[in-house]
Amino acid sequence: MKKLTTESAARFSAEAKELPRLRTHELWHKDRSEQVQRFMIALQPGSYVRPHKHPSEVEWEALVAIQGRCKVFVFDDDGRLEDVSVLSPQGPEFIVELDVDRWHSLMPLDEDTVIFEFKPGPMPSAEFAEWAPPEGDESVKEFLNALQNAEVGDVLVH
Repeated sequence: MKKLTTESAARFSAEAKELPRLRTHELWHKDRSEQVQRFMIALQPGSYVRPHKHPSEVEWEALVAIQGRCKVFVFDDDGRLEDVSVLSPQGPEFIVELDVDRWHSLMPLDEDTVIFEFKPGPMPSAEFAEWAPPEGDESVKEFLNALQNAEVGDVLVH
């Protein structure tokens, strides 16, 4: 039986603080071929999740807030922000299911944010948005600042 406890979430979050990407994940499925992909993700403020999508007609993904707050962004093909949710175990939004073939990104708002993600498998590789900077690019910090303050309808292009 797999469990996420208060203690294991604290260890998991501490690990994310020490990593260059300020996030880590723990797979709850055996491999990418399983019919349901599921995993925990611990994120720290400043972690950059480059906008991406999973190109497929049958894919969706769901995110559940376990601890902390996390913004979830959905974009159109040109980098225009179409929707923003703030997930939190305290609500008002606890879970989101992302539509098929949609550009999306996450931004942790609190230290030690933990979310649970699940989606059908096998999962194809992600396609990253060309209008967003790659991880490690010098413009990531500027992009994150713009994203933090973005409103629906804004276009985010680096």
